Amino acid sequence: MGIIFVGSLFLFMVYEVIRKKYKEYSLSKEFCIVFIWFSFMVFIFMSSTGVLNSGYHFIDDHEIYEIRKDFPQFGFWGTMIKWLKGDLNQRFRFTYFLIRVSQCYLLGDNFKLWHIVQSMVSVLSIFSSYFVARKMQTPPWLSYIFSMLIFLGGGQGAVLWRLGPQENFGVLLLMLTLISLIYYSENEKMLILSIVLTILLGGIKEAFLLLLPLLPFWLLTMELKKEKVKSLKRCWEIIKNQYKYWVFTYIIFIVDMCIIIFRVGTNKIGYAGIDHQFGVKEYLKAILRICCGSFRLYTVMNILGIILLLFYLIHLIKKNINMLKPFLAHILIPILTFGYILTGQFILHAKSGMGERYLIPATIGFAFFWIIDITYIIKKINLPVRYYYFFTAVLSIILILGLKDEKNAREYAQDGKYTTEMLGEVARHQEANPDMIVSLGYESDLSASVYLQEKYGIKSVFNVNYSHFDDNKVHDGWITDLAEKESIDFNKAGMYLGYYGEIENLMENNGVNLENFLQYKYGKYVLYINKFMDNI
Repeated sequence: MGIIFVGSLFLFMVYEVIRKKYKEYSLSKEFCIVFIWFSFMVFIFMSSTGVLNSGYHFIDDHEIYEIRKDFPQFGFWGTMIKWLKGDLNQRFRFTYFLIRVSQCYLLGDNFKLWHIVQSMVSVLSIFSSYFVARKMQTPPWLSYIFSMLIFLGGGQGAVLWRLGPQENFGVLLLMLTLISLIYYSENEKMLILSIVLTILLGGIKEAFLLLLPLLPFWLLTMELKKEKVKSLKRCWEIIKNQYKYWVFTYIIFIVDMCIIIFRVGTNKIGYAGIDHQFGVKEYLKAILRICCGSFRLYTVMNILGIILLLFYLIHLIKKNINMLKPFLAHILIPILTFGYILTGQFILHAKSGMGERYLIPATIGFAFFWIIDITYIIKKINLPVRYYYFFTAVLSIILILGLKDEKNAREYAQDGKYTTEMLGEVARHQEANPDMIVSLGYESDLSASVYLQEKYGIKSVFNVNYSHFDDNKVHDGWITDLAEKESIDFNKAGMYLGYYGEIENLMENNGVNLENFLQYKYGKYVLYINKFMDNI
């Protein structure tokens, strides 16, 4: 992945040199070439790591079968309504389920097709990020870094290949909204599309809903960048011209927040949300843990960026004190915007940290500030670019050193292949409908039950992590048929599935003789099948 990043960055820098030499060039041709290049990058990556053929995964993918189960009974629209209503009991993600239910209906359980579609969404997300940066007068090579910073560096690249996270669609919707606003500033006919995209953006995930109040200000600053002379009077004139979008956006935000506060609740899920029992001191400690933990790569880059700004302040004080005030005026709104994004995301994820995919959309704010905003200010104030080039070089090196996406993607792909192969072995015994005990973790236990029952009709799957009862039995965590058994004794099962080195201890502690079972090992997983059953 590091080689791809460096190679692509070199190509974009070469293109920048050529572009400056030949002033007549077509931006539309550039976009076509870049789109093709990003498509090539993403699909080569997905293919070479094995993601496209990785099959079923315990995390997230079971939801596909849960949704598909409802189509025969409720139809497409009935299923859509059911899941939209159900989600309101704990979350606010109506756009996510509009997309998810539609995908389940169209793609079925063809996981290769699912991963191809996910790769296409990844291409569009990365390209639309590049498109926005270029429309903001950012050079091609910096626009490329901008698009990469959003997705790479802290593990958030998983959103490019995992099928469950909403962040990939979230980035795409945000960039499409910004693109629509760029054209809305030139043509008021784009207002309706901008409002529709804003509504959808607010419903993709709560973390993206927090970005809605910034959109009108982004539209304002974009207009101000076209002005030679800026004043409060001119700001007010621009706001009056764009008042329809301002009004609609804040109405959307207020309505969405009211639904969350008065209908959904702010602390229904354990790993995120606002908890009134979490005091100011606890939030500050949690934010410090995030900055020193999952966000540490960006914390280091932020510190380097602050040093860069200090260099520029010293330069202005020594060389051109008259430009100090314009510099501070230009940087004030971007700093406040960046601070708002980081603070909102830190508070939202304070309870459990902000690892992997939860780094987005904080990384969008990071990339916007240090790439698009600072590039514009340097050009506007006529600051020396050598400091900034050095900063971006160091930033790129840090990013490359932090890249583990290829390793993570290969592990994801291998895990899916092991999972699919292992559950396929279980399915060989579906006619016997064997009693099976699974111990993989809360979500993975459910995932195994859903997959085996909905795909192969094996209903007697019992889950250790859904069995916190006083009867000392193992309970079924996915009951859709009243004729199903609710629980069994641990030592009565014909199959046992779990993590290698852990399930064996559970079996021995509950009186199961391992000598009566055949062992099938799949990476970190292991499947034990009764020797009698293996002859069925």
